[in-house]
Amino acid sequence: MEYVKDVLGYYIKNFVYLLIFAVIPATFLGLFIQPFGLYDFVYSYHDSTLATFGDFFMAIFNPSWWSFLYVLVGGVLFVVSMSMMLGFIENHFRVGKRSLQNSFRLNNNTLSVLKTTVILGIAIFILDLLAALLMCFIHFLSANSGAGSIVCCILNYIIVLALMVLVGRGLSLFGFATVESLLDGSPMRVGFSNAARAMSGKGWQLFMVELITMGVCFILMQIFSLIALPTVGNILSCIVFMPMVCINSMMLFFDANKLTRKDKLKYYQRK
Repeated sequence: MEYVKDVLGYYIKNFVYLLIFAVIPATFLGLFIQPFGLYDFVYSYHDSTLATFGDFFMAIFNPSWWSFLYVLVGGVLFVVSMSMMLGFIENHFRVGKRSLQNSFRLNNNTLSVLKTTVILGIAIFILDLLAALLMCFIHFLSANSGAGSIVCCILNYIIVLALMVLVGRGLSLFGFATVESLLDGSPMRVGFSNAARAMSGKGWQLFMVELITMGVCFILMQIFSLIALPTVGNILSCIVFMPMVCINSMMLFFDANKLTRKDKLKYYQRK
């Protein structure tokens, strides 16, 4: 459990600093894009009128004429924020002191984070689309009766939980590869190979971090969907999601390469 406690401990101890980087993009994403809309959909499914796949698509993705602009602006905010956050965490790990002075500026992380964001964004959209298709198929097979509707609800949750596991694995894989390309200059394909080895070395502990990250977002969405505030759930989920991905990626890289982390208290106790 050491790795899990390390990730969660860093998030809790440095939450205020991480929030500074995450709050603006999280608010924009939650208000205009709602990236965790699928989690809201599985809660509101039983109250939705769904006659075609288009109804599923509209309910999950909530598109509008402004969607392209929202995605563009949200993507820029997300990439810049994640780049700065990774720079902040790396500096904290290497120097042992928190410094915002050098973090609030564009750095060499931006292009690598942009590439990863585009790839993962497309991949997650496709996975969400496939999940929507599967839910739609199940809906039209079994939702004509009360029992069928209950079955659909259960299967929808199973589909979303399976999707959470896939997304969590992908975030760890791409996150490690991105950090390695930033710090070592390795090509992405080399980063993926090293990421696979690092992830296998952590085993269930890394899986727990992934599950906690996605699970907290899922629970937040269920709670705020229950009180008809899914937008707030999206904002809070982004605030959880963004720093946890950065922390996990940087910590996994430092741990796999056995690099000294000077942010740990025991480092100062030896001095």
